Amino acid sequence: MAANNRCDVRCVDSDQTIDIAFTYSFDTSFKRNFHFKRDKNETLKQTFQRISLNVIKCMKNGNKKQKQTTRDKTETNDLTIELIADDITVSNDSFNRDVWKSGDILKVGDNIFDVYLNAPSVKSIRLAKVIMSSFKVYPIVSLEFCTLSDCKFEWLRQLTKKSENVTKKSCEEWETVGEEGFCYTVRSDDIGYKLKVVCSPTSGRQYEAISENTIDANPGLCPFQERHVFCQTDVSYNCFRILSYNILADIYADSDYSRTVLYPYCPPYALAIDYRKQLLLNEIIGYNADICCLQEVDKYVFNNDLKPILSSLKDKKFRSFFSEKGNTGEGLATFVNENRFEVINTEKVNISNELKTNPIFDNLLHNISANEKLFDRLMARKSIIQVILVRDLQVNDKTLLIGNTHLYFHPDSDHIRLIQSYIYVKYIENLIKVLSEKRPELNVSPILCGDYNSCPEFGVFQLMTNGFVGKDSQDFRSNSDETIDGLDLSHSLSFGSACDEPIYTNYTPFFSGCLDYIFYDKNNLMVSEIIPLPDHQQVSANTALPSIVFPSDHLAIICVLQWKPS
Repeated sequence: MAANNRCDVRCVDSDQTIDIAFTYSFDTSFKRNFHFKRDKNETLKQTFQRISLNVIKCMKNGNKKQKQTTRDKTETNDLTIELIADDITVSNDSFNRDVWKSGDILKVGDNIFDVYLNAPSVKSIRLAKVIMSSFKVYPIVSLEFCTLSDCKFEWLRQLTKKSENVTKKSCEEWETVGEEGFCYTVRSDDIGYKLKVVCSPTSGRQYEAISENTIDANPGLCPFQERHVFCQTDVSYNCFRILSYNILADIYADSDYSRTVLYPYCPPYALAIDYRKQLLLNEIIGYNADICCLQEVDKYVFNNDLKPILSSLKDKKFRSFFSEKGNTGEGLATFVNENRFEVINTEKVNISNELKTNPIFDNLLHNISANEKLFDRLMARKSIIQVILVRDLQVNDKTLLIGNTHLYFHPDSDHIRLIQSYIYVKYIENLIKVLSEKRPELNVSPILCGDYNSCPEFGVFQLMTNGFVGKDSQDFRSNSDETIDGLDLSHSLSFGSACDEPIYTNYTPFFSGCLDYIFYDKNNLMVSEIIPLPDHQQVSANTALPSIVFPSDHLAIICVLQWKPS
């Protein structure tokens, strides 16, 4: 009887092949994992011939490597294989697509396997290349026929440090560390060891991943950890904490250009996403926010890191939303604590498409279309808006309309950003009007977060906070070929900047300034607390951002908002 007496078969409509996996035992000293990918239209006879050839070949190779005293040289050129369903041997002329099902028995020589069809399984699992003490480590795992909640995770540490006298045997010995769970917080006494995680889906095969490198020491106290002191407790009854943060997409951080031109002062290892995401997750979680609006989020970082980690927190139940900016691989992500807010509706809005298709922008479109260069440039932008409508579960009849965006960055594009922000705020204004007519009980208050790529002295900030920018604004003339004449922009919403006007939220050797804002509805909300930004000495200690202790070229802005008395 095989030590691992299960055979996992994957057969799905969307795939023309069938996967067959099992562990074959020849004797107590010989085990081998086999994984066969065969065509669905192949007969069992053809599949079994392939299995037999591979197993026999492996057995012969095993015999050659073993001494005569430890193993008899058993040679065979034939291996009986049969599939049994309901105590009846299935005809070898049957096709793969028709016969495999859970509960069948597969006999391969003297090994007997229970067949599991499409059982919960791990398609891939790995650990980050960089693992540091005091930070959370978790597997990058791809699952099929199950979710993370269907899996059990066990964490183990290699018994011997790499720096010590390591034998082959000691490399294979592991000891359990920490509690079971998707995450493990690395301890200082783990430094120098390798980690292993074992993932066991319910009713599925067990899979494991071993860290490529040993655990490193952390970079020391990071400035964001000092900011966490202000966020250790949950806010009071009628308050909520909100975060906006451009986390610097990997596609912009880890390239030859960024390493040599944009951020040459930052060590290359600190620009790598496996390093930065450990700091980012530690930072974001530590702010203990109820609403997190992130910009420049890599799609795979959202799926593999942010979403699974934030959804696995014990004290908050985050619902996650990601919107890709065109086909760039990065975009916007918003996380809402469902213990506090009920999500009613979500939207992704393409700013350029909205200008072309929404009748409320007909006049604006007419003005812009008069300048072909301006029109073409604006239409080429992939900037988007995330819009999420949520109801406060603690305060009756209070609803938030959360906006998240990242406006165009180019230096000569103040006019583009002003137009984009106008479309942003007018879309929200119109949506509130529609909601007030259809669902007057909601009592909607807007909060518009994002990286606006515009400092307070420019038109974007003036439009948001004053509700008006006139046709004489210099922003309309930021590019001589794309000048806009005779255009006044206004809206009726009443916004304040929740985190005031910091000297900077983006700090590099080439530029520093305030680009990030949380605009809140002054009619219904007030600012209860602003989490202080790091000291300038901390920001400039390693020249600029990012650095070994700052994972982004932006600073997170965080505040606590409070409902005004009705």
